[in-house]
Parts: sequence; C-alpha cells; structure tokens
Amino acid sequence: MWGNSRKTRGKIAVCSILVVLLMFLTLLGFTASAQKTTIRMMTGIAARPWRDDVVKMVSGFAESNPDIKVEAIYEGWDTFFDKLNAMYMAGDPPEVQWVYDIMTRQYAVRNQLKAVDEMFGSEGLPLDDFVPSVIESLTYEGKIYGVPLDTFGTALWYNNQLVAEAGLNPMGPGNAEEFIEYAKKLTVQDSAGGIDQYGFGVGSGTLQYRPFALQLFREWGGDILTPGAEPEVILDSEGTINAMRWIYDLVAKHKVAPSPVGIDQLQSFAGGKLAMVVDGFWMGTWANSHPEASVGFWQVPQIGPKKHSTVLTFHLLQMPAQISGAKYEASKRFVEYMANNSVRWALGSYFLPARISLRNDPLIRKMPVTPLEEFVVDNYGEPEVSSGNMGAVMIKTESAYFTILNGDKTPEQALKDAAAEIRSLLK
Repeated sequence: MWGNSRKTRGKIAVCSILVVLLMFLTLLGFTASAQKTTIRMMTGIAARPWRDDVVKMVSGFAESNPDIKVEAIYEGWDTFFDKLNAMYMAGDPPEVQWVYDIMTRQYAVRNQLKAVDEMFGSEGLPLDDFVPSVIESLTYEGKIYGVPLDTFGTALWYNNQLVAEAGLNPMGPGNAEEFIEYAKKLTVQDSAGGIDQYGFGVGSGTLQYRPFALQLFREWGGDILTPGAEPEVILDSEGTINAMRWIYDLVAKHKVAPSPVGIDQLQSFAGGKLAMVVDGFWMGTWANSHPEASVGFWQVPQIGPKKHSTVLTFHLLQMPAQISGAKYEASKRFVEYMANNSVRWALGSYFLPARISLRNDPLIRKMPVTPLEEFVVDNYGEPEVSSGNMGAVMIKTESAYFTILNGDKTPEQALKDAAAEIRSLLK
C-alpha cells in the first residue's frame, strides 16, 4: 500500500507540473497574441491574378514581422473609393490604403493623410531612388503624402494576326498619319457593308479612355487642369478641343473606331473585333491570360504637334492623418517593406518598380515590356494633374468625352459645358 501511495503521489506531482506548464505556455501565447499589433490594408487590387501577388507580398511581410498582423481588405476599383470615403466619414479609415496617384490631392486637401517625409532619407527610403515627377505629384504644401510602389506608362497594343493579315509593317506606326493608315487597313467591312472589325478602340470606360485621351490633350498643348497648388481648368482650351476633334474624327470621319457607348473594349479586342488599343502596361498580364488575342505592343507614336507625352500612372501606399502609436510604427514598417520588395508586384503586374534601383533586378530585366516601359516613363511620362475634388472632375470629363463620341454634342460645346461645371465645383 505504501508503495502504491508513493506512486500515486508521484503521478499527481507530475500532473500538477504539467498543468502549471500548460497554463504558463497558454498565458505566454496569450500575451504574445495580445502584444501583436493589427493593421488593416485596403486595396482596389481585387481581381486575379493581381490580387494573388498582393496576397504573397502581405504573407511575406507577416513571415518576417510576426509581431504585426495585417488584415487585407480587397475591394474592386469600381467601389473602392466609395467605401474608403465612407470609412473616412465614419472616422475609421484603414491604417494603410493602396491607391493610385490621381486621388492624392483630394485627400491631402481635406487633411485626411499623414505626411510621410520622415520615411525618406538616410535612415529610410532613399528619396533620389524614385522618379522625381512621381514624388512631386505626391507633394502638397511641401509635404509628401505617400510611398510609391510602381510606375507605368502606356503602349499601343495590337493583334499580331490581324496586323499580319493586313500586310502592315510589324514595327508599328511612327506618326499620326501612319497611325490612321494602320487603323484604316485594319478596319474590315462585312458582306452587308457594315463594319465587322475596327482598326482602333477609343475606350469604353474610365480606365480605357483616359490613357489615349490625356496623351492627346497634352500633345496639343491642352489638359484637364494646369499643374500647381491652385490648378486652373483648361478642359475647354484650344489644345484640348483640337485633340478631341482628332479623336472624334476617328469615329465619325475616318470610321476606323466604333462609338464607345455600349461596347466592352477589352472583350472586343480579345475577340478580334478591335485590332489596336492604347492602354497601360498591365495589359501584359492580360495578354498572358488571353493567348487567343495574339497580342503585341508598340510605342504609342506622337499624335499631336506640341510634344510627345504619355500618362505616367502609379500605385502608392498612404496612411490616414490620425494614425499614431503602435499602429503608426507597424504601418510604417509595412509600407517600407512593400516599397523595398516591390519586384514581386512588378513581375505580376508588368509595371516598373517605383524604386529605380530595383529595375536592375534580373527578373525585371527579363520582362518583355521593360525596355519600352522604361523608355516611356523616363523620357516623356507625365503624372496626371490632380485637384481637391478629383472624383467629380473625372466624372465630368468622362461624361463629356463619351457625349462627344456618341455625337450628342460637338467637342467645343461638350468641353465648354464640362469645364464650366468643373470650375463651379472647384470654387
């Protein structure tokens, strides 16, 4: 009995030790979990395959920063800014927002963004490793509001098979006259005398019309707004009107482009009903997933008489003005990590890394678009001019553009009407 009692007491002691150890480990795990800082990152990159690359980048950060938890919110661009604005209105914006450049001034003017100047310099990101015009477009009243992730311009994307069938030079058009010649030869009538295949697409949505339209506005000496702290509306300037006349002639005079109302440009391009389109270099990813479209790309030729231009666009990470403490420190680490590891994003999106030094990564050099994209961005890329009410400016401009191409108003009247409305909004 005595021996059994000793054994029993021994078992009880061991169990007690195990229980205490388990409680200690549980408490330790709870404490570690309680010390983990959680931040939310909201992005409009919701469509695959681009979203998959964002997921990988966030996972990479989590592995090297176990004390920070990132809750990613993926919201399509069509609803992204509505949801983001609602979160700001409710006083609960995400700690990090992944946006594109054009909306920066709208948030900065409203004092909704945190200046990130302290993230650049000897102790942080090297400011001179970013395209100067990109940093300039993120600067408002002497402060920088965001860290860029990428840069990209536009290309003239074309259907290889249709170009070959038309007997055209595979090097592409070199000027405005050759551009129209290509578009005419790539426009094919059906047996009833209608158009079965158009040579060029002038855009069917916000992201598809802007690259070509803004390039031409600037090449004729116009634009939507002037750069500077107090932008002036020049949508109804002579240069912008002349550029819009040229675009309208593609539809009404040369009949090489369809009216954009009621069509899906990318779907038409994929189906061989459009032979050429102007769009961003992200189309490289789209082309990979649409081999039936037989896609190639050329440099967009200079169309207007003043200068060669392309819209320089980029994505960036920003933080809200009210962020502070542990969440601010965690968010800064996340933003810096993403900027330093943007090669992964560039490879999936076909954009250039915003950090110029990262362009030398061997994988970036192997991307087929890199030489042309680098040339375009560095030689005549111009960021879009923004304002404190850019959302409304974009809506008014888009409405005027499609009103003209649908034949409802002349370029002069539509642009003058839109310019007057924008001036009223910006007062």
